[in-house]
Amino acid sequence: MITSIFVAYDPGNTTGVAWYDPIDGTFNAYQHADPINCWFWAQNQIDVLIDELDEETDFIEPHFTVEDYVGGGYRNTDSILTLKRVGYFETRISEYWGQDEWVDLRVVGSNMRKSGLRLAAELLDTTSIPGPHTLDALSHAIVHSRQV
Repeated sequence: MITSIFVAYDPGNTTGVAWYDPIDGTFNAYQHADPINCWFWAQNQIDVLIDELDEETDFIEPHFTVEDYVGGGYRNTDSILTLKRVGYFETRISEYWGQDEWVDLRVVGSNMRKSGLRLAAELLDTTSIPGPHTLDALSHAIVHSRQV
């Protein structure tokens, strides 16, 4: 059985990352100022999910979303940092997951998360997971899951 896991990153001064399984509604989210911590947190989460599978019959297919910075006008320090982090996650995902096979990676504007905000807020309200960036990342993961 193929299990699709949707992983989304909301890069910025603080980066949010979340994964979502639309079949059983499981999820987790995290935020940190260091994007490297976010990358390794997500990889560890995926590895744990893979370890729980029956290796002979089950397979995890990760799908990725990275929120892009598409603001117009003058680029300040925050927007430049965000653009660099978008590139960091694009590169890491492509190198790690796309070397030998196809990878579903979408880079989208912040407005794409809007239809997933309500469900993401409801899910996060049942946890002690902090932060607005986790909400944005989980919203992106939910929206991506609806488009596949």
